[in-house]
Amino acid sequence: MNRILLFVFAVFILASCQTLQWQPASSSDQQNYDDVMTLITKIEPYSQFLAAEQSELKKLTPEYYQARWAYLKQVALTTPNIPRVLPQVKQFVTQVEKLKLFKSSPNAFSRAARTLGHELITDKVAFEGGVGNYSEHLNIAYTNYKGHAQKLDLFVPKGAEGVPAVVFIHGGGWQVHKRAWFEAFARYFAQRGYAAVTIDYRKLHSTDSPMAAIHDAKAAVRWVRKHAKEYGIDPNRIGAAGASAGAHLTATLATTYGNKNFEGQPSPGVSSQIQAAVGFATPAMTGNRVTWPMRKNKDKQSWFDQVSPYQHFNSSAAPMKFIHGKKDTLVSYLEAQDLYERYKEARKYSELELVEDAKHVFYMNTQYAEKAREFFNKVFNYRG
Repeated sequence: MNRILLFVFAVFILASCQTLQWQPASSSDQQNYDDVMTLITKIEPYSQFLAAEQSELKKLTPEYYQARWAYLKQVALTTPNIPRVLPQVKQFVTQVEKLKLFKSSPNAFSRAARTLGHELITDKVAFEGGVGNYSEHLNIAYTNYKGHAQKLDLFVPKGAEGVPAVVFIHGGGWQVHKRAWFEAFARYFAQRGYAAVTIDYRKLHSTDSPMAAIHDAKAAVRWVRKHAKEYGIDPNRIGAAGASAGAHLTATLATTYGNKNFEGQPSPGVSSQIQAAVGFATPAMTGNRVTWPMRKNKDKQSWFDQVSPYQHFNSSAAPMKFIHGKKDTLVSYLEAQDLYERYKEARKYSELELVEDAKHVFYMNTQYAEKAREFFNKVFNYRG
C-alpha cells in the first residue's frame, strides 16, 4: 500500500514539474511567454484566472497550455490594440471543451479568461489627437482593488501652472475598450493648454454592477486633485468627459457628489467633486423608456436604479453639456434631454446639443473634441 502511495505521489510531482517547466515549442517565444506569465501573475488578484484553471479544469495538459498560449499571445502580443476579446475567448474555450477538460459549466472559466484578456490588451487610439508642447506621464496606478491597480495616463502642458484638468472616460458598455480609446481627446486638450487624463476602470465581466466603475472614476478625480500641485493643475477646475458608458460615468461624477453610495473609498480631505462635465450619447438611465442599458421584453438589471445619475441627481450637480445624435438607436437622445430638463428644474447650468443626422458613435473626431473644449473654456473661464 505504501509503495502505491509513493508511486502516486511521484507521478503527481513529475506532472507538476512538467507543468511548471512547460514552454512554447518555439525558442523565440520563450521570453515572450515568460513576460506574459509575469503579467498574468500580477493581474491574478483581479482576474482569478489561474485559480479558475485549478478549480474548473480536470487537469492541465500540454495541449491545454498550447491552447492557452495561443490565446494569451494573440491578445497580449499579436493584436493588443483590439477593443474586445470575446471572439478570442470563445475560440479558446471551444478548444478547451474539445479537450474535455471542464469539470462542469465553462462559464466561470470563460469569465476569468475574459477578465484577464481585457487587462492584457491596450486598445487603439481612435483618431489623431495631435502632438504638442506637453509631457506624458503613463501607466500611473490611481486605485487598487484586491491587489490590482487600475491605471491612468496624464498629459500636461509643459510649464503648466494652475491649468484646468479634464478626466476622459471611455465607453464600451462597461465591458470593452481601454483608456487608449479616448487618448486622442486627451492629447487634443493637452495640446491646447489643459491637463488631460485617460483612465481604465473595472468592467462588468469582473464585477457585479457598474458601481465599481463609478467608484474608480471617483477615485481618478481624487487622484488628480491630490496630485494637482505636483503637475501644475488647478484643483478647483477639474472636469470630466466621456461617451456612452463613459458618459454615464461622467454624469454620475457630475450629479452624485456627496452620495456615499457612489463614493467608494474616499481619501481623507480629498474631494471627488468635479466642476464641469461633457457627455456624448449619455445614458441618463431615467427608467422612462426601453433604451440601453434597459432591454426590450426584459426586466431592468438589478443594479439599474442604484447607478442612475438621473435618479440620484442632487443639488451639488456640476455644469454639464449633453451632445447626442437624434438618430441614436442604442441610447435614446430623450435620455440626455430628460437629464438636461432635470438640470433646468434645479436651476443648474446645462447645455443640450442634438445632432440631427448622428447615430450612436459620431463624436470620435476633433470637431467634437473642440465642442467639449469650448464648453470647459466657458465654465472654467479659461483660454489655454
